[in-house]
Amino acid sequence: MNGFSWQITVSPRFELFLALWSAFGDAKRPGVRRHETWRQSVRRRLSDDLLQAQAALGDCPELWILFFDAPGLRQPEAEIAGVLGAIRKRPVGELAQGLLTTLLHSESVAERLFTRRIGPAEALAVLPRRKREWLGFMGLYPFDADRPMGRAITRMIADPAGFKRDALIVLESFVADVFAADWRRLRSQLEQSAGESKSLLAGGDWPTIGRKLGLNIEFDLARKQMRALRGGYVLPFARMGMVTFLPSAFNEQQFWTVLEWTTGLTDPLIPYFDPAIRLGLQPPQAGMVESPRDVALVFRALGDATRFAMAGLLARRPMSSAELGRQLSLSKPTVAHHVHELRQAGLLNEQNDGKAVILSLDRAAIDTLSTAAATQLFEASEAPALIRSRRPS
Repeated sequence: MNGFSWQITVSPRFELFLALWSAFGDAKRPGVRRHETWRQSVRRRLSDDLLQAQAALGDCPELWILFFDAPGLRQPEAEIAGVLGAIRKRPVGELAQGLLTTLLHSESVAERLFTRRIGPAEALAVLPRRKREWLGFMGLYPFDADRPMGRAITRMIADPAGFKRDALIVLESFVADVFAADWRRLRSQLEQSAGESKSLLAGGDWPTIGRKLGLNIEFDLARKQMRALRGGYVLPFARMGMVTFLPSAFNEQQFWTVLEWTTGLTDPLIPYFDPAIRLGLQPPQAGMVESPRDVALVFRALGDATRFAMAGLLARRPMSSAELGRQLSLSKPTVAHHVHELRQAGLLNEQNDGKAVILSLDRAAIDTLSTAAATQLFEASEAPALIRSRRPS
């Protein structure tokens, strides 16, 4: 026995907010380019009221990542109306302070910031240094009141009622104009993914489940703990109540969250990205291939000698991670790390054969790499931005 309970379910809780983040996000950033055709279509359908409310919130795409926790201490809702209803019912101050807690990963610091006993720069100064990568990704570190997240939290603190009102305008308009129809297309695919992944979870091979689902989490049976691969978060099995897995069409960046109950138990909510799920738009025409989603990530992935050797093997024939390890005399943790980097760069095709995940190198990504790199370096209107990628927890 692993010592904790789990379930797998389908919910719009994460998908709604991830879709908003993707719709408003900068296409140059990792994680928001997968559904580029959908994204461009969405932007043409957004109402003036929605855009004005988004601007009043600081015009901050990353704000919607914080809304995973906006419904409060509740298991994921089955319907969109349940998500919106929970946010409407949540008291203004509780909502704003909860979002700050999600951002800062500290309830006490968030409470002091919301009550204006400290300012944003002071709040960042008292947080652990290891949080700076996350805060930088969210656009809060170093603090600048004129940047989108700086504007968002300033509004959140100064006018929490107006902040909630504008957030609901964005959410309700986005659902009515875009997401309700997309959710109908997605739901059956998400349910199919949940059914397929249930057998994997039921198999109980917890040391490899995080890798097989593409998470940045591992379940350590020896130490009896769930551990984030980055960021230092550790949750003992003894404090885990119900672990909920949710299939996702958007969660390439591996976001997840937890519900911390007054009983002392913690329920992780873990959406896993399924690359097979589509948004129902026209597929590429025969013979067309997509460019790598992030050229810099591809170069970084292939610039490592071990990963280049792995790519060479996978270019010749598909194989499992275990076989990769045997071919190259590498340990399981080392293989898992390098496969994760290749996956993040968009270089892998993956297929579950019932016993293992079979990996192969995506030739289309390699074929288009030179053209994509030349376009970004020579033909773009400005030099590529310096983007320090992270895998948020």
